Amino acid sequence: MILGPTGTAGAAVLEQALANNHIDRVTTLHRRKTGRKHTKLHEIIHTNFVNNAGLEPVFASIDICFFCLGISQLKEKNRERFFQITHDYPVTLAKALFLSNPSVTFCFLSGQGADPSGKSNIAFAKAKGAAENSLTYLGLNQLYIFRPGYIHPDSPHSGRTIGERISGFLYPVLKVLLPRFVIHADELAQAMINVALKGYPIRLLDNAMIKEYSE
Repeated sequence: MILGPTGTAGAAVLEQALANNHIDRVTTLHRRKTGRKHTKLHEIIHTNFVNNAGLEPVFASIDICFFCLGISQLKEKNRERFFQITHDYPVTLAKALFLSNPSVTFCFLSGQGADPSGKSNIAFAKAKGAAENSLTYLGLNQLYIFRPGYIHPDSPHSGRTIGERISGFLYPVLKVLLPRFVIHADELAQAMINVALKGYPIRLLDNAMIKEYSE
């Protein structure tokens, strides 16, 4: 199952999951259709991510969940709403999946700078850190947290923030000068799928670990 299948990371995960011979079915849970057609793909339209009632039969059949859903704090100025999307959505879903299938593998897309201590005044760092903590305390048997740096898209989309556009323009330079702080979406997606299918010795992967496991 993939959440956020039209975002930079989620779209890359979707494409690679569909192409992977070890994955026989891909379910997306999203507000709208992805526009992608494939025999493996099953799309579920869902709009209330704090209430997953009625999806229990679907969740029971899910072996792996890639939670790539998110929003920039520059686009969502309301801190309470931003926290709900960044923290409540993944935690609510993980709880529901775990109840339906205790052996589910949950892969959470966090981000470089996430602050589990809760001391940061930056909305992104605080919300992502809180989500990491809450997911850890759920007791999931297989939980992996990914903290990439700037994610360079395969195909730039129109909804990017100014910062993302600047980073995208500078990506050829950044990947040489600051390789620990940038990653291509395809690298991230491949690493997430590798970890989900093969496992990894630790739960939290930083940008360098993600790039290493993308090969």
